[in-house]
Amino acid sequence: MTEVKPDAHSDTSRLQAGVSNRQMFLLAAIGLLLCCAAAWGGSSYLSAPGWPALFVVGSLGVALGLFTLSVHDLRRYPGVLLISAATTLLPALQLIPLPPEIWHALPGRDLVTAVDAAAGLGAPWRPLSLVPVMTEHALMSLMVPLALVLLAVQLDDRHHERLLWMLLLLILGSALLAVAQNQVPALQGLLGYKRLDVDIATGLFSNRNHQALMMACGLPLLLAAVRQRSGLLRQIGHVAVPTIVMGGAFLLLAMILVTGSRAGLLLYSVALAGLPLMWPHDGNSHARVISVSPLRMGLSIGSGVLMLALIVVIAVDNRTALAVIRLLESDPAGDLRPVIFEQTAEFVGRYWPAGTGIGTFIPIYALEEPVSLMQTAYINQAHNDWLDIALTGGAPGVAVLVGASLYMLWLAARHFFGTGGHARGQIFGRCASLIVLLCALASIVDFPLRTPLMMSILALALVWTAQPLTPPVRTHGHIHRKLRA
Repeated sequence: MTEVKPDAHSDTSRLQAGVSNRQMFLLAAIGLLLCCAAAWGGSSYLSAPGWPALFVVGSLGVALGLFTLSVHDLRRYPGVLLISAATTLLPALQLIPLPPEIWHALPGRDLVTAVDAAAGLGAPWRPLSLVPVMTEHALMSLMVPLALVLLAVQLDDRHHERLLWMLLLLILGSALLAVAQNQVPALQGLLGYKRLDVDIATGLFSNRNHQALMMACGLPLLLAAVRQRSGLLRQIGHVAVPTIVMGGAFLLLAMILVTGSRAGLLLYSVALAGLPLMWPHDGNSHARVISVSPLRMGLSIGSGVLMLALIVVIAVDNRTALAVIRLLESDPAGDLRPVIFEQTAEFVGRYWPAGTGIGTFIPIYALEEPVSLMQTAYINQAHNDWLDIALTGGAPGVAVLVGASLYMLWLAARHFFGTGGHARGQIFGRCASLIVLLCALASIVDFPLRTPLMMSILALALVWTAQPLTPPVRTHGHIHRKLRA
């Protein structure tokens, strides 16, 4: 009897099918995490419903990501994985009990020491965080973004493109929910969030500024998605690409205008101005960002500004653009942000370099707030996450923030000004860099990255920013290694 040797081609087909199934499984897991973040992660408050379930789902996602992570993934994305690990470890380390002699030596602990002495508690071991329950909450909120990073670094190019469309569908869902909330006010409480702006449609979020930031991030995502399908769209017609981009830009701007977010309107303008820089030159993989002609860049920016001005004029005339109305009618003297900033900067010095614990701003501000500034208005955040990290994270938090910022700047420079990259890698990298920039700017006057949903979008943007410039060959190399074995 003649022995029949296995066909190498059939082995390759089976291995390719196995790799494809694994990729689809990872993508499905990411989709589930995004759905959970959309349903339960639109608020940063401890009282928001769904937090326990979100923590459980995020923890399971982290376990799955660690189990499936390979050495190859670690080598491709060392910086992003290191930043994600450091960001998660910071609040975790702040929850470890410290010996009394170390804890009492930390700055800003005098009041707690006096209370312990008056209550006869002696010198108990305490964590660095002054309000551990708030730091635990912050740590739980990081589980979903961390899981998304661990899973997304394992995807190949094709599935990253599908993930891009997932994000666009998520943004579209939030926009459609906001439209429904405008028409049916009862839907504004659908997700169970306690909302200060009870008459404003905020989509999947509890805060108008967070919804507006998400809409602004949709602009570079839309252009990246169109860029991936530009060949197919051109077959439909030469005007298909600009029609889709401008139509999507109109929709996103309209969603920002109805939120009444002044910051969102400015962020949208930044995103609009950055679009001409996102489109690499076709047919030259070594082209730099300035491959876009000055005329084309001028026409793009000019048409965008004209479109923005037209909508603003119409909206103001009809008194429907709350963002523009608030921008024109706002009273700078009545804005509490400068006062909060000044006070928070003073508090940083009192607790430096240890910090107060991630997520502890509210009780610390209430403890330190001068009597002369006490009022009926509730100060719920520092409204400047850069300064908040200095207060709550101390020197370690600032070190992580500075390191991550420098790394992101280097990655952005590589995508915009580097050579040798393929067009797909450039468009993803530039899109992600613009999203990171928008989140960084929004964090100067607000706290969008306290919400798991917005953190999830940033987490995926970080992965795309760190993608290698050259197309990966992981799938075929993986198959050939198995065949040789």
